Amino acid sequence: MPYSSRRAAATSSSASPSFLSSSSSSSSAPPPLTARRGVQTTATTTMHPSSPARWGGARRPGLGQRLRRSVAAFYGAVAAKNSKDLNLVEAGAKDIGGMDMLKVLAKEFWPRNSFRMQMRVVVTMILLLAMKVLGVYIPVIFSKAIDALAQGYSAQDLAVVGAPVALLFAYGIAKITTCAFDQLRSVLFAKVSQEGVRKMSKKTLDNLLYMDYSFHTNRQSGALSKAIDRGHKSLDFVVRAAMFYVFPTLLETFLVANILGHKSGALFSAIATATMTLYVFYSLKLTEWRTKFYRKTNELENQASAQAFDSLLNFETVKYFGNEKQELKRYDAILKDYQASSLKTQTTLAWLNLGQNLIFSTGLTISLILSAKAIMDGTSTIGDITMIQALLMQLSAQLGWVGSLYRELKQGIVDMSTIFKLRTIPRTVQDEQSKDLEVTDGAVRFKDVRFGYKEDRELLKGVDLDIPGGSKVAIVGSTGSGKSTLLKLLIRFFDPWRGSVEIDGQNTKDVSLESLRNNIGVVPQDVVLFNDDIFYNIKYGNINATDEEVFEAAKAANIHDAIMRMPEGYKTRVGERGIKLSGGEKQRLGIARLLLKNPRIVVFDEATSSLDMQTEKAIMDNLAQVTRKRTTLMVAHRLETIKDADKIFVIQEGHVAQVGNHKELLRDKDGLYFQLWSAQKPSEDAPSSSESPSVQHSEVVPAVAKQESVEQVRHR
Repeated sequence: MPYSSRRAAATSSSASPSFLSSSSSSSSAPPPLTARRGVQTTATTTMHPSSPARWGGARRPGLGQRLRRSVAAFYGAVAAKNSKDLNLVEAGAKDIGGMDMLKVLAKEFWPRNSFRMQMRVVVTMILLLAMKVLGVYIPVIFSKAIDALAQGYSAQDLAVVGAPVALLFAYGIAKITTCAFDQLRSVLFAKVSQEGVRKMSKKTLDNLLYMDYSFHTNRQSGALSKAIDRGHKSLDFVVRAAMFYVFPTLLETFLVANILGHKSGALFSAIATATMTLYVFYSLKLTEWRTKFYRKTNELENQASAQAFDSLLNFETVKYFGNEKQELKRYDAILKDYQASSLKTQTTLAWLNLGQNLIFSTGLTISLILSAKAIMDGTSTIGDITMIQALLMQLSAQLGWVGSLYRELKQGIVDMSTIFKLRTIPRTVQDEQSKDLEVTDGAVRFKDVRFGYKEDRELLKGVDLDIPGGSKVAIVGSTGSGKSTLLKLLIRFFDPWRGSVEIDGQNTKDVSLESLRNNIGVVPQDVVLFNDDIFYNIKYGNINATDEEVFEAAKAANIHDAIMRMPEGYKTRVGERGIKLSGGEKQRLGIARLLLKNPRIVVFDEATSSLDMQTEKAIMDNLAQVTRKRTTLMVAHRLETIKDADKIFVIQEGHVAQVGNHKELLRDKDGLYFQLWSAQKPSEDAPSSSESPSVQHSEVVPAVAKQESVEQVRHR
């Protein structure tokens, strides 16, 4: 079985990434946000605003309008603050309203192309409606049973006793049926929910992968990944909360008020309505007051995550300077601020809960007193007071969750705002409706290129480069002169301010990014590897390559023998960013990856800077064979490696200062190239690459020739 097949089989059985997974569990009450975020109760209050009034009283005057206005302002302030913290505003992100996000969610979660999935949603809603209607009539059935039993029938009168028994039996059946409907609708909707989260998560990663190079360099990866992770976890929660708790609770409140009005009179209905209204109003006002506390808590959580991520990512630097205590001190300082902010948030939450309980207890007490008076007056029965208490307690439980949902929906929607805002960030490098690049000779030309990373600092000042197809050219110059920037413009990480970059006469702006980058292979100075095995990292250059081609590329890059000496061979995991490998090993893997890609244009950005002289000469000789008849661009500080270049461009202060081959440039004793060459003081008697004893050893060999056969490698 080929190594790649065995590896794919192993990968398919592994767990899905966390941001693609979602909980399918559901209960009669929504899961607390702390459970979704995996934090302690004290962090429950790291909450955000949204537009919940839109699922409540959007069309109702008075309180509904006040809810809408207040929450809109509340949401906008916090969402804007979060965007600013993540530099999304600077990147050009636009504000998105809560209602707009809910519309997108409805579109994404509605299975448009699957009738069976649509039926799942329809049946789920029918079950939900039936569950709520049946649920509010359970206290009515129970009250009738109590009144029937209160009449004091004898056990011998079976015909009469049968009525209350039947009512009690109906009460039990109704309770069981309600629970069954609740669990069934949860199971039916789970697949729909998971599919929606999967699609949204995939679109988020797709959007991030196609973001401009500048977006990724200007973002704190730790803070951004934390915000995106929260957004993904909120997707399923927001949809479930809106469908299964918000709208059903409004329906249940309406039904309870009508039953109370019909059975007990308008006064009881008015008490229930007033209690609900006061509860919602109080919750809204207190939540607005708490905004500044949980906004600060969320900001500090992002900072703590970014600080920890940065410390771990740069752990080598931390250890070089022995600054573990300094990193812990900085992290602990943020955690202390977070702790203080969380304490304030928790305190305000206690005030909110206390007020909510006071409102409900007052409403319930008044209702019970009036019911007791009605019984003494003979206008009501024991069953009626039981029904009123049961309905109000049932409504109390549901509205209690509405208070939590109100807060958590706001947090969920603003957590999601990061995901939606990413969609609005404009891309400076566009390739919509572009044609594919057609490479014939591979000629590259920079025409009067001007560019800078900041508007007030121009780095390249009218650069002209003419690189014939199939030639080998080098770009040299002092540090910061713009050498690597030219390569970034060639591969379209950026577009020039003025001028153009052309390949075989085609402006790179007019061709698709995919076709452009498929024809260009790059080995950067700092080769970044995935936290996977060596085989995958080499094969990343061409995911359709065979095992034999992967091994041949490794041999050509002079890394195969070193891999085979490792205990796990090609299965060896390289660690995050390749931390388990030496700098030379990483660069050779990068070269192997490029050779496997087999591009028409080859770019080396200090690709051999981490190699010893012998290995460098061996690889350069192999590259000379592999890159023959390919356009090759090399950025180098070590001038010994580019002596055989057909043409050398010397960049100085954003201009092309000199052009020529090695010998021609050395004739100009006043030129920058001569100064750089003299500073490096190459040995006059150093053997050339063609005389290196390691060259013959590192030549590209057929798959079944030297060292080990492919079959032997597979078994390793």
